[in-house]
Amino acid sequence: MLEIDETKLVTLEKYSAANPEGEVVLGEIAKRIYHAKSPSVSWSDELKSNEIIYAIQEGILVKTSDDAISFTDSQYFLYFWAKSLILSRLEVVWVYKEEFWDEIDSLQLEYVSFEQLQYIEVMLLILLQRHYGKDILESLVLILKTDTERDHWLLLQTVSNVLPYLHLKPERIINFLEDLHDTQIPYIKVLAKGVEILATNYPDIGRELWETWSTFPDFKSVWLITAVAVGLARSEGIQSVFSKTLNLVDSHQESLVDAGVRILGLLPYSETNDDQINNTLVKFDKLLKDEPNIQVRQALAYAYGQLVPLSERAQLAIQILSTESLPEVQAQVALILFNYNKDQLDKTWFQETLLQLTKVKVEQKDIINNLDFILTRLASSNLDCVKKLLENWILEHEAPKREESLAKLFDMLLLSLVKENKPWFEKLLSSWFIADDKRFHLHIQEMLHHLTVHGVTLHLDPEIISEWTFKDTKYVLMKILGFVADNKNLCHLTFSVLQRTPEDETINMLVRAAFRDYIAYNYPGATREILTDKTENGTDTRIRKEKLQVSSLATWTAICRI
Repeated sequence: MLEIDETKLVTLEKYSAANPEGEVVLGEIAKRIYHAKSPSVSWSDELKSNEIIYAIQEGILVKTSDDAISFTDSQYFLYFWAKSLILSRLEVVWVYKEEFWDEIDSLQLEYVSFEQLQYIEVMLLILLQRHYGKDILESLVLILKTDTERDHWLLLQTVSNVLPYLHLKPERIINFLEDLHDTQIPYIKVLAKGVEILATNYPDIGRELWETWSTFPDFKSVWLITAVAVGLARSEGIQSVFSKTLNLVDSHQESLVDAGVRILGLLPYSETNDDQINNTLVKFDKLLKDEPNIQVRQALAYAYGQLVPLSERAQLAIQILSTESLPEVQAQVALILFNYNKDQLDKTWFQETLLQLTKVKVEQKDIINNLDFILTRLASSNLDCVKKLLENWILEHEAPKREESLAKLFDMLLLSLVKENKPWFEKLLSSWFIADDKRFHLHIQEMLHHLTVHGVTLHLDPEIISEWTFKDTKYVLMKILGFVADNKNLCHLTFSVLQRTPEDETINMLVRAAFRDYIAYNYPGATREILTDKTENGTDTRIRKEKLQVSSLATWTAICRI
C-alpha cells in the first residue's frame, strides 16, 4: 500500500504556490517522461531554463551523467504529472462522474507498462481534494450507489490509499464511512489500512475517531476503531491505547467487546510488554471460559492467533477453541493454522489443533481447502500425523458421496502423496482394505476412481499382506473385487497379493480363483495385458511361476468366454 511522505508533499505544494511558472515547466518534464516511458529525459536546449535550474537547486530535479534530467523522487514525478493531467483534462471531466471514474480506473492500470506511474490515481485524487476543492468522497459514494458494474475492490483500495491525505475533519470521515456502509458493497474491510495510516500520521484525528466510536457503538463503521488503535499504538506507543482497550472489552456493547478483543491481539507487543501481554491473556482466558457470544468467540480465536508467537497460553487456547462446533470459530482456527503453517507446523499444539478440525462439516469448503494445503505441507515431515488426521476424518463423518470423499476434499494432498510418497500411500491403502468399517472401503473406491484419471496404478504393501491370515486375505480380496472399478488397478491390486512371504498355496489359489471366476471373465483385455507383462518381466522365480499359472487359467477363461 502507498504511504505518501507528507513532508515531501507539503514541500511541493509550497514550491507550486511560489513558482507557478516552474510548476508548468516541471509538468512538461513529467509529461515527456511519461511519453518516453523512461525515468529521465534529455536536457535539450529548449528545457534549459531558470525554472529547471532552480528545481535542481531545490532538489526536485537532478542532472544525470548522460546530460539528462529526472525527478529525484518518484513522488515528485507523480505530483507534477498529476498536476498536468488535472489541468489538461481531469478538471473538466470531473462534472461527468462516470467518465471521471472511468479515467481513474484506466490510470490504475497504466503502471503495468511504466512502473513509475503506480499510484498516479492516488496523487490525482489527493490534489483534486486539497488544491481544487473537489469532494472526492461524496463523488465516490455516488458512483458506488449508481454504478454496480464497477470493480468495487479497486475503488475501495484507491480510497483507502487516499483517505489519510485528504485533510478532512473527523466528522466528515465518519459521515463518509457511514454512507459507504449504507451502499452495502463488498470488500469494505479494505479501508482498515487507510484508517490505520490516518491515525498514525494524525494522532489527534485518531483520538477523535476513537472517542466517537467508543461513545456511539451503533455506528456501522465502529469496527474501524481497531485500525485507529493500531495506528495510535504505532505513533504513540502501546500505553496510549492499552487501558482504553481493556475498557472496551469490559463494555456491555457487543461491537465494542469484539473490537477490544481484536485490538488486544493486534497491538505490537515486545519483550518489554510482559505485563500488558499477561493482562491481555487474563482478560482473554476469562472470556474463553464465560463468553457465549459467537462473534466475540470468533474475535477471541483471531486475537489468540495473533499472540501465538508470544505465548504458549495462546497456543493452548486455540486448541481449546478448535474443539468447538461453531463454524465461525472453526473457520478462524483453520485460518490461524494456515497462517502459521511454516513456523509452527511441527509443533504439538499445531498438530493437535489440526486433528480437532477433522470434525468440520464437508460443506465448509474454505476450511477444508486450508486443511488440504496444510496437510500437503505436513506430509513432507510427518506422515504419521497425516495418517491420523485422514483416519479421524473418515471416522468423524458418514459414508461419503462422491463429492464428499477424501479424493475430492483433499485432492492436493492425495496427488502429492502418490507422487512423493507412493510406497507409504500403498501401505496406508493396505491397512484400510483390512478395516472392518465400510467407510474406509468407500473412500478407497473414490480415491482409486480419482487416481485412475491421473494414470496411477497401485499395489498392496508386501509387509502388511504378509501379516494377514488366510481369512484376512480372503476378506481383502473380496473388498478389492467389490470396490475397485478400474480394471487396471483391479488386476494390479489382486496380483500384488502374491508378494506375501512366506508363500501360502491356499492364498495362491484364492488369487487364481479371483482371476478365473471374475477378473478375466469381466475384463479379458486388461487381464491379458497385465498377465503378459508380469510373466515376461517378473524377477522372483516363485511369483513368476505363480503368475504363469494364473495367466494360463485366466487366458483359458477368456478363451471360453469368447
